[in-house]
Amino acid sequence: MSRDPNEREWAEMILLAKKIGECKEYLSDYKFRAVLKPKTRQRLVIVQMNKAELIAKLKMLARNFTKVPSGVMNVYF
Repeated sequence: MSRDPNEREWAEMILLAKKIGECKEYLSDYKFRAVLKPKTRQRLVIVQMNKAELIAKLKMLARNFTKVPSGVMNVYF
């Protein structure tokens, strides 16, 4: 059953979208990863895994709502 999110859920979705954006921005600084040191590549993998976890949490939270913030839609599409 679809419903509108309450204030806490709305704020949580915005926070998750912000964290995902930060991960995406950090990862975009490292386009050419083949020349990076192993420690740096290891850190990037950890950030990618965290980003995937945040996206999964956001999708689970937003899937039943009729309205979601525009930042959340940017993560989806």
